[in-house]
Amino acid sequence: MDAEVTKFQQLWAEKSTAKSRVVSNLQQAQWNDLNNVKASAEWQAVEEEGAIEKAREAEAKALAAAYVESHGERFAVQRNKSLDACVHLVSAYRSQGLAEEVLITEMWILSQFDKQHIGGKGGPDHRVRN
Repeated sequence: MDAEVTKFQQLWAEKSTAKSRVVSNLQQAQWNDLNNVKASAEWQAVEEEGAIEKAREAEAKALAAAYVESHGERFAVQRNKSLDACVHLVSAYRSQGLAEEVLITEMWILSQFDKQHIGGKGGPDHRVRN
């Protein structure tokens, strides 16, 4: 595996870990707020981990764009495919255990398509309890 692909994998893992921490701390902070428990540490962690997530995503996106630009021959399969087709390609590669091809296709997706917001509202919902 190319060093750049390995670096992309590392950045994406760090981004994903930060995202998990954001979600966990956000859930705890919201629970604390609803139960009148001080949640400042959790809200601070949400901000800090969110900043890490955004930074790693930006780094990964820049790395992916540079890699695609300099290794165009590696993307013959992905070229001229829609986002949906590329996502299906990732699934097919993953089911076949082709980890490097998964990463290569994810790099293509990140560098060629805008970030997608899939379903749901933009913010949290608070349940009203009787």
